[in-house]
Amino acid sequence: MEHGDLHGANIMIGDHTIKVIDILYRGSLAQLTSGTRKARLHGDCMSLKLVLQHLIAHSKIPTEQATKFNTLTNENPTALDIRDAFLKVVDQEGVTENQRLLDAAHERFKDESFGTGQEAAAQLLDETPPAVIAPLLVTIIKSRSYDESRHRAYVIALFDRLLEVERTAFFSYLGAELEKEIAKGHQWWALLRMLAAFEYQGWRAMPPRVTKAVETALTKDILEGHYDPKRKSLLNQSGAKGTHAQTFWRYFSKKYELADNIIKMLHKSLDTQNYVGKYFLSILKELAEDTNRTDQMIRALKGAVDNGATTIIEGLARLPKEWGKKIAPTKA
Repeated sequence: MEHGDLHGANIMIGDHTIKVIDILYRGSLAQLTSGTRKARLHGDCMSLKLVLQHLIAHSKIPTEQATKFNTLTNENPTALDIRDAFLKVVDQEGVTENQRLLDAAHERFKDESFGTGQEAAAQLLDETPPAVIAPLLVTIIKSRSYDESRHRAYVIALFDRLLEVERTAFFSYLGAELEKEIAKGHQWWALLRMLAAFEYQGWRAMPPRVTKAVETALTKDILEGHYDPKRKSLLNQSGAKGTHAQTFWRYFSKKYELADNIIKMLHKSLDTQNYVGKYFLSILKELAEDTNRTDQMIRALKGAVDNGATTIIEGLARLPKEWGKKIAPTKA
């Protein structure tokens, strides 16, 4: 959402609350084109910056601090940029201490000896100052430092301590960073795995444009997949992004495209057949049934087995018994 008319008169201050009123509601920003959405968000952020500049100018804060706030916020600041700049101006000691605590928490998070499991997560959570929980999650996203095998339980525990508005902000930031990385093809893996930790809750919380971009990228990348069983690795990391479809496919809006691409790979070459066998055998039955492609999937698997696709032959036990009888290697 956007506000559209943010200024001092539309902010009410009570004893323990601050409320923003008179929102010019125009529907979800997620439905707008990226250019229009960016322009409207920019307008709200600049209005927020002006409100805070006004507060600083009419406080006892020295004039040079007001100038510092303006300097710290560039021409296209985000709400987080503005918040950080404002806190640096009005609460130097508090910000310095919180930053020290945040840095310490993140260094511990990145340490190779970081504990795993629910018990370790609960203990670490007790040792994490409440003031740094939300900033720590943002820092983890920024640094792309999430490791599923070590961090999942702790990240979920941190998230459970957030207020509802902080959870919304967390998913919004994660979605924006994921959309950026998916488009560039760079450090998307840590963000995808972090999103996967929240399962359907996380997918549903993403803006529609983000889930669409992720679904399209994963489905398309499957067509680049090649796997060599002898080397036990993807060839040139081809199709690495697509392997994450095995985690998210149940949430896809166009599952049939995923099924069709997998079937295409089963008809191409030994390397592409082994790619499917390595990463997708566990989902094929449910995916085929959901997309009415059971017969096509079985025929494609049969062709791959007859072609000598090692990962599929070795993984036949992971397929339904009725499929196995039809797919088993043809005896000479």
